[in-house]
Amino acid sequence: MKLSVVLFIISLGLGVADRPISDTIAALSKRVASFQAVENKNYTPPMSWGTSKGAYRSDIRINWHGSPFLAFSRDYLACYDTNSFSTLWITTALIEAYSYGNASRPDEDQMMNALKAINLFHNKNNPAGNGAMNFWSQIYNKSSGMWISRPENVFEGVQFIQKYTPFKLLQSIFKYFNWEAGLQILEFFERANGYFSAFLIPSDFDDTFLNIGLGALLKSTKASFPTLYNIWAKNNTHYETAFRDLKKYAYRPMNIDLDANAIDTRTYYYLRGFLEEAKKNGQTVSLVTTNVQNITEERYLSSRGVSMPFHINNVDTTVAANSIYGLTTAVLFNLSSSNWFDMEIQTIYANTTSLIEWLIEHNVIEERPDLALTYYPSRYSFYYYVARTLFILETQYVSEGTLPMEILNQTRTKFKRVLQGKASEMILSEANPDGNGLYFEEFLGNGDTDFSGAPMVSCYFSENITIQIDIAISFLVINVPFYFPTNHIEFLNGTILPSNTSKFDRNMFIAISGVIGEEEYEDLLKITHFGKMTPTNFTGYNDPNAVFPFWTSDAYTYANTLLALAQFQNLNS
Repeated sequence: MKLSVVLFIISLGLGVADRPISDTIAALSKRVASFQAVENKNYTPPMSWGTSKGAYRSDIRINWHGSPFLAFSRDYLACYDTNSFSTLWITTALIEAYSYGNASRPDEDQMMNALKAINLFHNKNNPAGNGAMNFWSQIYNKSSGMWISRPENVFEGVQFIQKYTPFKLLQSIFKYFNWEAGLQILEFFERANGYFSAFLIPSDFDDTFLNIGLGALLKSTKASFPTLYNIWAKNNTHYETAFRDLKKYAYRPMNIDLDANAIDTRTYYYLRGFLEEAKKNGQTVSLVTTNVQNITEERYLSSRGVSMPFHINNVDTTVAANSIYGLTTAVLFNLSSSNWFDMEIQTIYANTTSLIEWLIEHNVIEERPDLALTYYPSRYSFYYYVARTLFILETQYVSEGTLPMEILNQTRTKFKRVLQGKASEMILSEANPDGNGLYFEEFLGNGDTDFSGAPMVSCYFSENITIQIDIAISFLVINVPFYFPTNHIEFLNGTILPSNTSKFDRNMFIAISGVIGEEEYEDLLKITHFGKMTPTNFTGYNDPNAVFPFWTSDAYTYANTLLALAQFQNLNS
């Protein structure tokens, strides 16, 4: 992906030709700061959201789409959410904008408060200062003796809605007036406990390696931010446990251990071609997973409030891309003096970068984003996250004339080829002219209609800075693991079930164990699984059945735009 092209598009969208870029950057910096919580506050329904001092705001919304009322509900009904991802990412972006671009030095107090907030997301079920990070902060459950991660505003808000909403009365009224949009929203909130029960999740490698990447960045800029690096180091005294966890929980399909070789059936569907090629070449595979948890631990922890969605791990290639960035910066900036980047981790690193390259080259990201981008449905976010690693490698290569390890050179070559080729071609082909600028359509808002039923244009770059670079983390309910081929169905208590089991139970996990020959797999695609045929074609996130929670963050949008413009200025200097 050519940085100049992307930044030129963003600059057009911001209307920077009408005012100095430095003024826009300064305005964006203030805008980002305005979304940082200034106090710790508990949720008080229905008037006040809970906040955590130093953390940046993000919002949970529902992907309702279609009629103007559903579109309005998606855009304006939001639950304030505090999570580690937003604050980790925004803090990193502000430091990068200063270090690699021409942005002003970020405010010290603002950065210190963010680091203190980030420290709350370390897994409290492990020793203090450990490397495992949670998406949400944890509360202690006395009955289970476990620290449980969950979004407090969501849980409290849903309980309040369910307690005080007269669902039956409203349903009768809406049915009388044949108001389908209102009925759809009522149905969602009536069943909300089912959706949000999937939020009691373990630590994840996404936030874990965003934190590692932030630590590496702070160490590389220690001369400019000595206090900030010292705070990070003090809060992360045992961060190297992240590297141990990476090895322990990697997906190893050729391994004989179920903890290593079993994976979400949706993951197997989209990457089976990659695995088949590796098997034919006599290669083993080790890949970054999403959750810092395995099946053995799931059997014990699930009933205690720490559970992987569907009780099985997966490979989300956006999580993988962020993990690769964290590993890359940790190597380049010598985060640790120990020999942590051993052959086992190098194998995971090399295999995961090869998978990312393969998926882009074989168009899997475009054809099945619902499976390959499990929690980040936007393809643009994925390409951006991959490009970050190429940027840092390219910057180091240009500066030093070399990279410290051959494996980093290989990654630079892989990513440069597919980003400047396939990815750039895709992105540029989707640019739509609009007067003096361009706009890009993703799925949010792209399934909306006006009152006459005519399609409406979704979010786009415009002179009024109506940019929406949404995080769009999601928990999809369109395609679930039990609709895909499986060779391992088991209750958490250890009871193994036949692969033709047709009745689903919340206490079972459904997986692919090992590698299945393609001919056998194709045969499995011809039969039903739990009464449904496998969805071999993606119908889009605006399918009538595609209603799911997703995350957005204005602070994230503005921080990334600030970073892009700060680096854009380098092109003219």
